[in-house]
Amino acid sequence: MTTQVPTSRFVDMALSFAGGDGGNLDSGVWFCGFEWGNSHGIDIEKTIDTEFQPIPEPTSWAHKDFEGSWNTNYNRKICLFLKYFYAIDWEGMSYDEFVANHQILYPDGLGFKLNLLPVRFRNRESLAWAKAIEAASGFETFDDYRSWCVTHRGAFFRAFLSKHKPKVLVCTGVGERENFLRAFADGGPRQTVQLADFSLTVAKFADTLICVTPFFGSPAGINSYQKMEQLVSKIKHLLAA
Repeated sequence: MTTQVPTSRFVDMALSFAGGDGGNLDSGVWFCGFEWGNSHGIDIEKTIDTEFQPIPEPTSWAHKDFEGSWNTNYNRKICLFLKYFYAIDWEGMSYDEFVANHQILYPDGLGFKLNLLPVRFRNRESLAWAKAIEAASGFETFDDYRSWCVTHRGAFFRAFLSKHKPKVLVCTGVGERENFLRAFADGGPRQTVQLADFSLTVAKFADTLICVTPFFGSPAGINSYQKMEQLVSKIKHLLAA
């Protein structure tokens, strides 16, 4: 079996803050999804042209390129999580006002958001590993690409976990549980925590609780105020233990 070598262009992009919304690295709460969504149906060729470049410093929702990002279903759940975690009074505010007033995912505000994988795809369910992405990345298959990112991008962000010491990293999507834990818990022990409506898998890395949760907003995921309250309450209990 031939060992695949990623292109230098891909490595420079993947081992950076590319593919995430960013925010404040010194925030006590970080979030990690699997990859950016692609609701606009951007073709992979355009993604390669516009997004295969390193982002050496975190971006944020304060930047014009992320204007309105908080209006997606997933990102609204991030706002709700932070409301409960920090006991913020949201009375009478729109999402726009809540984000601006409390500096959600701002450089000096609340929350930091990354994705395990740096590249967005048009349709994960029917993805064909196009020649364009193979040539740009150096990987022959999606599985090879994912495995490399879990190992190397995981190590890249673990260094920032060690440095900035967030209280919790919330990884959303139980289908990628093993990859999240490989990337961020670095092989440490884990445990399953059962709640009334769902379960979590938790581990520790340095001073950070790694918490793999159901996806934010999916039919089987964290899709109600009640479930979000359960989730945040349990995480705060685990942090206080």
